[in-house]
Amino acid sequence: GGGVLMLPIKTKKANLRRLTMMKKVHTFIELVFLGLCSTLLLCLGNAQSNNANAPLQYFGGTGHDAYTGWLNDNNNSYSNSVFLPSPEGNDHGVAIHWRLDDRNIYLAVAARATGWVAFGISENGGMKGADMVYMEASPIPTLTDAHVLDKIMSGPIHDECQSWTMVNAQTNDGFLIFEAVRLLNTFDPQDRPIFNDGSLDVTPSRIIGAWGDTSKISYHGPESRVRSAIRFYGSGIVEENIDAETETNKNAVEDLEYDGFVEIRANDYPIKAVDTEYADFCATFEDLVAQGLPEDDEVHVVAMEPILNQDTAKHVHHFSVHTLENAFAGRCVEVGAPNIIYVWTPGGLPLILPDNVGLPFGKGVFDSVNLVIHYNLGEEGVLDSSGVRFYYTSKKRQHDMGVLVVGDPTLNLIGSSIGDGLTKHTLDCPSSCSESAIGGQASELTVIRESLHMHASGARMVNRQLRDGEIIRSGSVDYFDFDMQGTFDVQQRPFTIRPGDSFETTCYYDNGKNSENKFGFSSQQEMCDAFLYYYPKVQLSDNLPYMCGFRYSPQCDSDYERVTLEDDTELGREFGAPAEFCSLPTVELNGIIVQTGYFNAGNNGDGPFPLGLCEGDCDDDSECQEGLICFQRDDQEAVPGCAGDGAPRNDYCYRPITEEPSNLASSKPSLAI
Repeated sequence: GGGVLMLPIKTKKANLRRLTMMKKVHTFIELVFLGLCSTLLLCLGNAQSNNANAPLQYFGGTGHDAYTGWLNDNNNSYSNSVFLPSPEGNDHGVAIHWRLDDRNIYLAVAARATGWVAFGISENGGMKGADMVYMEASPIPTLTDAHVLDKIMSGPIHDECQSWTMVNAQTNDGFLIFEAVRLLNTFDPQDRPIFNDGSLDVTPSRIIGAWGDTSKISYHGPESRVRSAIRFYGSGIVEENIDAETETNKNAVEDLEYDGFVEIRANDYPIKAVDTEYADFCATFEDLVAQGLPEDDEVHVVAMEPILNQDTAKHVHHFSVHTLENAFAGRCVEVGAPNIIYVWTPGGLPLILPDNVGLPFGKGVFDSVNLVIHYNLGEEGVLDSSGVRFYYTSKKRQHDMGVLVVGDPTLNLIGSSIGDGLTKHTLDCPSSCSESAIGGQASELTVIRESLHMHASGARMVNRQLRDGEIIRSGSVDYFDFDMQGTFDVQQRPFTIRPGDSFETTCYYDNGKNSENKFGFSSQQEMCDAFLYYYPKVQLSDNLPYMCGFRYSPQCDSDYERVTLEDDTELGREFGAPAEFCSLPTVELNGIIVQTGYFNAGNNGDGPFPLGLCEGDCDDDSECQEGLICFQRDDQEAVPGCAGDGAPRNDYCYRPITEEPSNLASSKPSLAI
């Protein structure tokens, strides 16, 4: 594809109605039509994935003898590794090595530091809601399992249950390295499970890292922190380097089969020095044919890739792309609702569609394509060329892709107050909407991605799916962080929507005392939308795009309710809650999965009673705490769920579990009492 002709659309009176509709639709969809995930490209640096020799190049490839010495001794213990370099340069950063078995993750973390090093599994790409483990080197290497809630400057909070076990530590020659093991799913609400993210239709896992030379973990500054998105179950790193020449993600579509690509983008557009600006850019079908798009045949787009300028991306709040079927005079002016095909916000990476799904594109599909860019806090003299690259194939795939938006997709709540303090806003999409859209067109729809979107006041968001009045699934973000990610991509497997299903979209806001804040277009105002990318594509019975929201259409008109909350306990957050019990590593005994504990010294029958997990010496079950059983031994037989040998012929209390934990389980296993 060659250069793209992008023509800014001038706002004329005749176009006002169409522009208003377009603006309302795309701004509520400021969501990431995300591809593989969720990492703010400018903040990530150039993460390096693993290959045969890559680890030797970590930390700049020089001055790292302590690390390479450890690597020579231990690299075969781990199947994957990534390096997340510091924004200041490749000589600093965090190296992460790991392997998985059926129940555990074995982790090694290294940094060029003398005080401490930390690793975290992040909900949104930042500190809020992160599950962390860190090692402090002095006076002796100490590993701590911790978590962070919404007050990030208060630092990590020690977990009630210490789920990580340190296997090895190294603190010499200016490097800190720790090796540790943990259950993939500890069933501890202060831990985040390691999700099976190996499939491309599952959002990758977000990780963070930090390091410092102070004796205790402390604020580290932007130069000593990193973040990225990886696939624990895949080949490692997700995002790739930004190519300086093409401004796209190097190798992002390396293994993709496609015939060609076309681009729609701004062309050195002068951003206005205003808080909020929406700029429209148009490409007709003829413009795209000039780039190489087939003139006589419809094609399928198989991947969509954002194009960002390193120097201007901080001003790009989001952008969306719409196709227009009845464009006036071949330009981007249409009566009726445009068809949304792509949305990007910070955190979005290339979208690569499943092998059986494609986006209809080209002849007979549209007359023109419109790119709408929302610029934020613009500066004079800044020229931008952001946009989207569409990879296409002439080999049509089985299904067409569509985008369903629930919540308030056309911003009909514009001007409505958010309310002071903590508030809860719920939009109920009726079952009549899915009946109208799916009934007669398909037996069910398959959703391949769900993304949740609010603005700066957003605190928590939940999108529930109901069938016959019962909640069958929900996607949520406990600690929404607009600064980290404009939209949150739910980590889950694909799911289905059937005729008659309804949705309940709930947005929680922490608005402080800003009584002036309302729903609106600006980043300082609010939105509430969930985006579901699905196949096969369907339309409503009146040929409107399949969306559901407040006053959207007769069949798809959502009820709206606002409630003021007393305090943050009413936000309903799950992560960070106290643990009901501590889940330690597990072992299997005669087909029963039991929790692993650690032998205490034991009291040899002298009390105090009842004894806790892996405590002894017990004579019968009555001397163990509720839910525990006394394991009788003849010598030093292994006690189910307990590590170590214990005292010879001492009997110890253990806890059997009747249900094997699943990596994807949503509830704790039941205990046999």
